[in-house]
This record gives sequence, structure tokens and C-alpha cells, in this order.
Amino acid sequence: MIDPFKKPRVLVVMAVPGLRTGMSMFLEKEGSLEVCGETCKAAEARAMCGELLPDAIVLDPEVAGLGLALVRDFKKLHRAASTALYARRIDAEQVRRAFKAGAQGYFSQSEELPTVVAELVRVCWGERVMSPAVSRQMTRDFTKGNDRTAGLERISAREQDVLWLLGHGKGESAIALELGVGVKTVETYFERLKQKLSLKDAAQLLAVAREYARQHSEVSGRAMEAGREGSAGADVGEKAVAMLSEVGAPPLMRGFFATDFLAPPSGARGTRSFRYSRRRV
Repeated sequence: MIDPFKKPRVLVVMAVPGLRTGMSMFLEKEGSLEVCGETCKAAEARAMCGELLPDAIVLDPEVAGLGLALVRDFKKLHRAASTALYARRIDAEQVRRAFKAGAQGYFSQSEELPTVVAELVRVCWGERVMSPAVSRQMTRDFTKGNDRTAGLERISAREQDVLWLLGHGKGESAIALELGVGVKTVETYFERLKQKLSLKDAAQLLAVAREYARQHSEVSGRAMEAGREGSAGADVGEKAVAMLSEVGAPPLMRGFFATDFLAPPSGARGTRSFRYSRRRV
């Protein structure tokens, strides 16, 4: 419960340094909210959430490509905190997934900052809020009647993880490792995805997966590079995986950090996974 005699405390988590600093400075200057911390790194964001216990978290969903997973983690670490996503790109399916994951607000980076702050104050007090730009985009997407989006709404959270990994060139073995399941289970997920999305074969599934990954992870590579700043890749990776394990993060997230931080940066591994997925999907 927020103390009505104190300013709500906000944690700012954004991938782009300039955007993060600008948001923090504006919040402090505006005066309605107090910035208790800021970071561009997923692991630091989890630690700050548990230590600082903010009233709200402003999250760029492109942080390490783990936006919705972070929403769920913040809820586990500090249930009283309300998370608002501050996104560069808006699409109806992503907004629905965010609220389903536990987000309290969804804002567009195209909005004027005074509008964002006013809506963020409402989020701090427990309201579910979409900024005007997000509401307009939701309406446009709804009226389009996009069949593919409707299909994606029918798949489970784990099936979305599988689709995302497949779109990034991961084969059955790599996906099984990152999800902590068997290869046969992954093959079952592939079949379910083809059925739910009305796809005829492996080629169509791969095409949909690659488009899905492109839409939702366009700048994840740059975010991961930002997370490596100031430390050796292996050290960062080991600390990140250890921290994810400590807070009970799902296998997908531990595998994601292990793959991106600890695996050799050469393209050989990705090429093998991609070819394997094409043979065996």
C-alpha cells in the first residue's frame, strides 16, 4: 500500500541510456514521483526490485529482449509493485500479452512525457492504464481483423517461448536445453503450434517464427551489448545465470543468458541450430 503522504517511488528500467536518463530527469523535475533507481540491465533490475521495493517500475520491453519475463519476475519479487511498459513499437497482441503477464500500464514512447507521467501516477495507485496512443493502436489493430494475431492469441506462454526461440534459429535440442524439457516435448510443441496457427508444414512454421521473433526482439542484440558494458562476457553471464536461478526464474531465461553471454560469439552454433530445426520441425 502506498503511503498517501509520500511520493510514489519509481524504478526506471530502459535499454537506451539517453531515454533512461531523460525519463529519470523529467520525473524528478515534474515532482509527482520519486526515482529510486535506474538501470539498463535485467539482472540489476531484478536485484533493485527486491532491494528497493519500488511502488512502480517503468520498463522498456526491449531490455535484453526479456520484457514480459521481467514483468512476471517483478511480480514474484515484489507483488505490491506495479509495472508499466514504455514501448517503442505498439501492437495489440503484445499489449494483451503484457497485461496477461501482470503489467498495470502500457505507454508509447511517442507520447509526450507529461502525458506519460500523469498515466504513471494512476498506475502507482493500482489502476490499469493504456496511454492514448496505445489505445488508438489497439483500436486500429482490432478493426484490421488480423488472422495471424488471432492465431497467436490461442497459443500458450510456453508455446510463445518455443516460437520465439525457433525464430532466433534454435533447433529442437537447443530449445529443449533452454526450456529444461526433452526434445520429444519440443517436437510436440511444434505440432501444437502448426495446428493452432493452421500451418501446413515446417517451412510455414519457421517463416511465422522468424517474423514473430523479428517483431518482438528487433533491438535485443543492442540491449544485450549494453548489459555487457564494463565486464567480461563470461563473468556477466555466470552472475546473471546464478541470479536468475536464485530468484526461481524459468529455464528459458537462464538458457537465454547462458546462450548469449557464455556461448562463443561465432555464427557456427546458430547455423547448426537453424539447419537442425529445418530438418526436424
